[in-house]
Amino acid sequence: MANILLIIIVAVIAIVLLAIRTNALYVFFALCGGNALLQFANKNMAYVNGHLNTHLLPHGYTVSKPTVQLVILLVPPILVAALAKHNNGPTKWPIQIFPAVATGILGVLFVLPLLSLSMQISITQNKFWNLLEQYQVPIVGLCIVVSIMLLILSTYSHGSHSSHGGKAHHKI
Repeated sequence: MANILLIIIVAVIAIVLLAIRTNALYVFFALCGGNALLQFANKNMAYVNGHLNTHLLPHGYTVSKPTVQLVILLVPPILVAALAKHNNGPTKWPIQIFPAVATGILGVLFVLPLLSLSMQISITQNKFWNLLEQYQVPIVGLCIVVSIMLLILSTYSHGSHSSHGGKAHHKI
């Protein structure tokens, strides 16, 4: 059952990115940036969480450390997806499939360690997760390399060889 759930999560993320016609490359790189921000914030998470709970939230309200971590991780890609929606024409979606799926896979890999222990155990007790975990470095590396190549190709194809009077359009 968890195998299907993981596949559904990845598919839903990809389908949403394709449906809102956002540039999935930007969302992918924003997710990477959110993870980098989270890694830096984790060094001072006790301070960040304490400051948030004592100074920024109304009295009597608190937010858990994992919730703050999820927000730090997910706000950048969600903002980029929202701000870049309708950034691609309907004919550009085939190019977006790979980065959309890569965003879903990377999202699952980044979010899982932030979930409760019981949820982690239920998800990690399946074949699909074991494959993801076993091959996460090559999977993430491949996703990054292919995304960079797509970004370069889109920049080149819309750069100086464009028929738009020399203006470069950087949309995929």
